[in-house]
Amino acid sequence: MICTRARIVLITAVALMLSACFTPDTPEGVAEAFWESVIEDNASNAVRYSTLEEQRNFDGFGERWQGFTTSWGRLVVDGNEASIETTFDAADQSPSKRRVFVTYLVRNDDQWLVDYDHTAAGIRGGVFGELFLRLNRFSQEFSRQFDQSAAQTSSELELMLEQLEAKQEVLSRRAEDALESYSEALESALKELQRSIERASREKGNSLSDEEKAMLQSTATNLEDSRRHLESDSLLSIAHSSHTLTAVEQYLAQVDNGSLAEFQRQWREIVERFREDMEGLMQEMAGH
Repeated sequence: MICTRARIVLITAVALMLSACFTPDTPEGVAEAFWESVIEDNASNAVRYSTLEEQRNFDGFGERWQGFTTSWGRLVVDGNEASIETTFDAADQSPSKRRVFVTYLVRNDDQWLVDYDHTAAGIRGGVFGELFLRLNRFSQEFSRQFDQSAAQTSSELELMLEQLEAKQEVLSRRAEDALESYSEALESALKELQRSIERASREKGNSLSDEEKAMLQSTATNLEDSRRHLESDSLLSIAHSSHTLTAVEQYLAQVDNGSLAEFQRQWREIVERFREDMEGLMQEMAGH
């Protein structure tokens, strides 16, 4: 009997030791373990599963998470970085309390950790952070599905727009200011891209086929139309213009004409600068 009890105690002790030492080794597992720690307000485990170095720096992102449940969306892994769409639902399943953002992770010494500061930037961006996430996600999806039918792409865009318009009435003043900055940066990128395309058409016209000339003219016209739509300053127009910028970027990248190589480099740089500006805006919204 004593031997049996000792064996049970030993097995239990070993099990506890193993559970204490166990660390999930996938981005999804680490994200889940991290958010369980946040919901339980367990600073020790939150540090264990994130890039935080000290428990005193854990602030729960300035939010109350108790009573929420998590669900997971699209996972993207790119080398030593990963991101997973994260949804928090309140116990009463109220749509107004739902939070959607991205959990970012990095891999250090073969161990995935939640990038606390990067994740905080999206969360503290509030409604605008969610808006930016949705625009960025659609851009990624558009790139991935570029060869699919226009009808399917359009239907996905319209669904996203309905969700965005539903949020417009609850934008805070700070988010409205950020949205205005986003709109201005977007307009500037569209204008710069349009002018560059028009210049390429003028300077390289002799080396372009009729089809390529028509393509550049049509693209410049689409960019001008998108800039005019931005004047309405609505989420609908901003989303449409963001869609146009992504579509144009993908379209121009497929042009196979050596004489346009330098212009293609310029076009990539214009879009990249815009995206960098947006990342900076998100950092500003997060208070960094």
